[in-house]
Amino acid sequence: MTPGTVLLDKQFRFKDGEVAKKLIVVLNDGTDGNYLTVKTTSQEKKKNRKPGCQINDFPPNYYLPENSCGFLGDTWILLEEVYELDLPSILAKKQNVIVEVKDCLSKELLQEILLCAMDSQDIAQQFLDRLCAANDNLSVLSK
Repeated sequence: MTPGTVLLDKQFRFKDGEVAKKLIVVLNDGTDGNYLTVKTTSQEKKKNRKPGCQINDFPPNYYLPENSCGFLGDTWILLEEVYELDLPSILAKKQNVIVEVKDCLSKELLQEILLCAMDSQDIAQQFLDRLCAANDNLSVLSK
């Protein structure tokens, strides 16, 4: 799976234990054995509608207007929580058709999202170095 992959997880487990259908975005290449992902939402709830990085919103997000990047409606990529998924569980979900690939964001857009995430005060320190490495890897690939 490549960075920028958009997945539909029909049994996404939130940090509070709730399970629901959710679109998630893969931020790294998983070379360390785990993928870092963030969830998306189509619910505006006082979020800014200016395209791009909304670091001062709560929660911080990256806004993509309707029909951009394969998303059907207005979409906010939420940057307050990173979810770590291991390869075996993703493969098992794919095999059981619980997870499916929906799209893949461009490297340029993913870099903008990563830079926005790295500026977020809400991203746990344990993920920041890995997000920086993911961004560095994309920069190398773009050259």
